[in-house]
Amino acid sequence: MAHRLATRCGGYRSAPPWKLPILQGFSTHADPLAVDADPPIDETAPSLDEVREAVAKLRGGKAAGVCNISAELLKAGGEAMIRGLHAVLTAVWQSGTIPPDWKRGLVVPIWKGKGDRQDCNNYRGITLLSVPGKVLAHLLLTRIRSHLVKHQRPQQSGFTPGKSTTDRILALRVLVERRREFRQGMLAAYVDLKKAFDSVHRESLWDLLRLQGIPARTIGLITGLYSGTESAVKCGAGVSSFFPVNTGVRQGCVLAPSLFNACMDWVLDKVVDQSDCGASVGNTKITDLVFADDAVIFAESLEVLVMALEALHEEAKPLGLVVSWLKTKVQVFGDLLDEAVQSVHACGEDIEILESFTYLGSAVHNDGGSRQEVLRRIGIAHGVMDSLSGSIWRCRYLCRRTKIRFFKSLVIPVLLYGCETWTLNSDLKRQINAFGTNQAKSKLGDIRVFVFDYESPSRALTKPRASWESIRVFVFDYDLLPGHYQPRASWRASEGGDEERAAQAWQDSHVENIVVVASGKGGVGKSTTAVNLAVALGEVDHCAVGLLDMDVFGPSVPRMMNLSAAPELDQNQKMVPLSNYGIQCMSIGFLVEEKAAVVWRGPMVMSAVQRLLLNTAWPPLKYLVLDMPPGTGDTQLSISQLIEVTGSIIVSTPQDIALLDARRGAEMFRKVHIPVLGLIENMNVFRCPNCGHEEHIFGRQGVHRMAEELGVEVLGEVPLSLCIREGADCGKPIVVSQPDSPQALSYMDIAAKVSKSIANIKAA
Repeated sequence: MAHRLATRCGGYRSAPPWKLPILQGFSTHADPLAVDADPPIDETAPSLDEVREAVAKLRGGKAAGVCNISAELLKAGGEAMIRGLHAVLTAVWQSGTIPPDWKRGLVVPIWKGKGDRQDCNNYRGITLLSVPGKVLAHLLLTRIRSHLVKHQRPQQSGFTPGKSTTDRILALRVLVERRREFRQGMLAAYVDLKKAFDSVHRESLWDLLRLQGIPARTIGLITGLYSGTESAVKCGAGVSSFFPVNTGVRQGCVLAPSLFNACMDWVLDKVVDQSDCGASVGNTKITDLVFADDAVIFAESLEVLVMALEALHEEAKPLGLVVSWLKTKVQVFGDLLDEAVQSVHACGEDIEILESFTYLGSAVHNDGGSRQEVLRRIGIAHGVMDSLSGSIWRCRYLCRRTKIRFFKSLVIPVLLYGCETWTLNSDLKRQINAFGTNQAKSKLGDIRVFVFDYESPSRALTKPRASWESIRVFVFDYDLLPGHYQPRASWRASEGGDEERAAQAWQDSHVENIVVVASGKGGVGKSTTAVNLAVALGEVDHCAVGLLDMDVFGPSVPRMMNLSAAPELDQNQKMVPLSNYGIQCMSIGFLVEEKAAVVWRGPMVMSAVQRLLLNTAWPPLKYLVLDMPPGTGDTQLSISQLIEVTGSIIVSTPQDIALLDARRGAEMFRKVHIPVLGLIENMNVFRCPNCGHEEHIFGRQGVHRMAEELGVEVLGEVPLSLCIREGADCGKPIVVSQPDSPQALSYMDIAAKVSKSIANIKAA
């Protein structure tokens, strides 16, 4: 196969430097038949490590295939399961015989969401394959992928690591712009293939792999996976009988994308060989752009474009691919054709000429501008906003913070899809920002939305192109969750919440370390531990320590610290913490009556949490200990998002029921990237004060076993003791009332370990 892609990358007259690599990357290509210089593909049976890695790559939450073996089952089986699977895969690899169930698939029809439900054409089939068979496919792909990607055409970006639809949209827009700069026209044919993935001729595909230098044993295993394949339809009425599937790459198979790309590369290479297609910019010639089966072919004249389409029609046949002339469209850029011409005739078919075509989800107009695409995106985003009106925007049970997150997650991505490729003027930027603000204010209240930049709404797009990393959405709102102690502030900037404001507040307050004390279950002595730990940290490090009670429904810190007065406000209208035993304290208990029940819904709870965090005038502190409520609810999640937590401590009794919830708490902190400093085993033993007999009422060594499983440290053990309870009830922690007692020394040892762990984290 000869390749005639231009290889010289000449300079562009007056071209901006940022545009050069975008087009030059498509002008070189290595011959896929030049395989002599390639390292040989390993044909030996997979190792145990390879099988272990392949199983780890399996995605969870997927339905099992015919064999009823799920990915979770293979992973939960541990090392014994991996070794057993390795033995099976080794036997399959050496014999070349594929188990029949690995060749079978269950097709589950999914309604597309539009059209008549009684019409089968309005359903999309999802094929469930055997999970062990997927492991074999993963192993085969690992062996051949680097070889296939190395010889893949640069015009193809589908299913390719590091590439996306944005790359192709940007390349097309830049090509159109550069041709217009030189007053040169061109034609583009957007080719559609009929059911391309399901139509590939498999025998031709195997021949193509041989031409690309794939070893015979590897091809034999791939052929074995694809020969004799069968499928059955699974629906509410049951499972149909199996029927043979003899064409196409298998849906759901990890090999399918790479195999299909090889087919598309072969066909388009032949098209380029047989026609002089392409559009030149300087010394660079761009023949086509491909994303999976979406191909656009360029030409500088109608005759060349027709020749390329006819070549595509003929060369696609041997691989089983058929062009859908009804869906194939042509777009003319410039004055190459008379405006009266409405279609192009090729292969006996009339192909419609369009002024605008939606390529990979982004509308490209023949004037080369971005106005129509921006207005189209605004219209689609309007539709998304309206579709969520009843379920989200009018829902009384969702706080505004949650609705803002829905806005950012569901509306903004629709609005800004492909924005990296837009060329914007001030009017378009204004319309984008106006949409965000108008829609958000009408649905979410008195807020503004600025798209693209922090300092000014559109600075990020004043560059020739904005990278996705530089594009942000900032929501400005008045009094997101108003309260008595919250000042009537000016605009507060945040990305859908108070993250930036919170970060600034903590920076201004000079709080060095934030330590969270949490438990999965209530009644394990978490608050008692937090109070004594705060006092002990001050004694161990001789430093300033603060204590913040985050439990809105059951605040315990006021009683344990013997504090009850309402906090005063400073000159900035922030609450001044109360102090006792050298500890600066703040709690919702200071703001409500001691016997009053707090009956609040989620939004009011979040308001209280944010007020405690953001409107407390903390003095300079080395440690701020946060006494969290039990469980893994909104408070824990909000803390992780609002402020940077140094580390967390999990308190639990040795009881199995308490340990179950404690494990969930540890996993929650890991998911939000908060280090777990260690575990504290509270009430580990009861010692009789008369005879000294020890009784493990809640079990023995439970926290130690969990710490070993989690790979964290046991910070200490605290016994079940009457003096600890009495000190808490009378407002005098054991560390203060009996500093030399064994119980107080336990807390002092824990504080020393916490201090050391935090120092290690800071050093790292």
